Amino acid sequence: MVKAKIGTAVILTLCTVCYLITLNPSVGPGDSGEMIAVAYKLGIAHPPGYPLFTVLGRLFSLLPLGSVAQRVNLFSLFSAVAAIGLLFSYMDRNWLSAVVTSLIMAFSATFWAESSSAEVYTLDIFLLLASLWSLDRYLRFQDNRFLILFGLLFGLGLGHRPTFILYLPAFIYMIFITKKRFHLRIDLQPVLFSAIALSILLYLPIRASTQPPLNWGNPDNLNRFLSHVTAVQYQGFLFTLPPPVVFKRIILFPRLLIREFTPIIIIVIPGIFYTIKKYRTIFITTVLILITNLIYAINYDIPDYDIYLLPVFLVLAIWFGMGVEYLSSLIRSKTKYILLTVLLIPFLVNLNRNIELRNHYSYDCGHNTIESIPKDAIFATSSTVFANGVIYLQQVEDRKPEIDILLYDMLRSPVYFEMVSKKVNIQKEEGINTIRAVVANNYQTRTICLGIDMMKEAYLALKGEQNDYTLVPTGLVLRVERQELVDKEKIIALNDSLWRLFRFRAISKTEPPRTRYGQVQFVYGAALNNIGSFYINQGWFDEAERFLKLGLDFPNRPDVERAIWGNLWVLSNRRSNPR
Repeated sequence: MVKAKIGTAVILTLCTVCYLITLNPSVGPGDSGEMIAVAYKLGIAHPPGYPLFTVLGRLFSLLPLGSVAQRVNLFSLFSAVAAIGLLFSYMDRNWLSAVVTSLIMAFSATFWAESSSAEVYTLDIFLLLASLWSLDRYLRFQDNRFLILFGLLFGLGLGHRPTFILYLPAFIYMIFITKKRFHLRIDLQPVLFSAIALSILLYLPIRASTQPPLNWGNPDNLNRFLSHVTAVQYQGFLFTLPPPVVFKRIILFPRLLIREFTPIIIIVIPGIFYTIKKYRTIFITTVLILITNLIYAINYDIPDYDIYLLPVFLVLAIWFGMGVEYLSSLIRSKTKYILLTVLLIPFLVNLNRNIELRNHYSYDCGHNTIESIPKDAIFATSSTVFANGVIYLQQVEDRKPEIDILLYDMLRSPVYFEMVSKKVNIQKEEGINTIRAVVANNYQTRTICLGIDMMKEAYLALKGEQNDYTLVPTGLVLRVERQELVDKEKIIALNDSLWRLFRFRAISKTEPPRTRYGQVQFVYGAALNNIGSFYINQGWFDEAERFLKLGLDFPNRPDVERAIWGNLWVLSNRRSNPR
């Protein structure tokens, strides 16, 4: 007992210190900006709404320290540390495997990264482990209070994310594996308490009825509420991938595991057989979690699907710990504790990777984007890199709240379309015709800006408009202008002013990004290349050279680096052979 308490204290302290070292000081990647703003304003997040995260995140936002973003980021850190503590307790049959399992999960690449910024995934893993822990205690002690606790946790988990239902086969197996007979009154208790905990979802229609500043989907009636909590608008991303893409993800899965845990993940192989032999209940439970979540994540049509594999990584961490337990059983002396040193490999590798999470990349990108957009403009983008930083600055720091954001990829959702049509003059169109409609309906009254991520779609949408419009690269956005209104002095002065005002903290050409978050830096070279290319086409050669060379000072994707050099070559030819 004393050994377990000491182990728990040491592990929780170590995780807390390491997570604090890599904690993001402001807005993190993905939906972090939106989630911070929603928690701060007690708004409605994108489907399924995340009411539990919102309410608890609001409590953390009231802490008297740091920025609002840092406070809500601490909620993710707290959830991650609590999850690791529960994992240690769940694995307490063997002290060595409990330590190894906890640490290999704590310092795996994705879980560690998710602990650094305001996202919903560490809370999901905490609720999963809390549910497993309560059912494990129920199996050990046959105490119905643990079953009631499980019911509450399952309801909260389902209210947090509907994908919590994927764990249900494993939970059902654990509940009924030891039952000799059924008692209706007792067996219905977890169902009743799940329903009580699920009432957290009532936050959504109640809060939506007050029309908060962030009110995604406005779920104030039954139809919109059900659409929101079941994430209807995202269901088109599930099981729609072409078979070759699914097959490629399956083939690349081992490589993903090596990135996650380093090659020492091979220890899961003896761990699987050892778990089958000695811990049959744990094996079947974890296999059910792995199968349901692997099928779901592999078939979900988003680029960062690996985040949805966190429950799979948890299962593999458990099997890894079992593998170390088995290997230690082959060593009779205390030298078996040397096996703990293998954990230094993923720790050092992932520390080196995740240390860049403590930088201000997303916040600075949001700052630079919002500076590029005039007040009262419409800003259309399909990238959370641009959108969420702007949302955070609007809602938390009250900067340019008049800007209306259109998430281009979400306009196909009737719920989202209805929401934005209240602010922007827009009609339902297909594909790039949506951009054309936004320009046609709003150009006379509002400035229209597009994210540079939409360069191709915007060009295709506007090139057929009798060449009336052109895309003017302005800072980090593309501004829609009529051809006859392109003013050289005004455009050059504006871009010069913007790039002097921009923030570029911790950006280095010599240190390429190590994480998806670090790749936010790539937007600058792409934006500068767009400006240089536009200036070349306008015949503004000196200014084009200046911006293209500036683009080479930033870390770039290989294709952007080639494009910049290609434009410098075009510029040289145009100067040598003027028309």
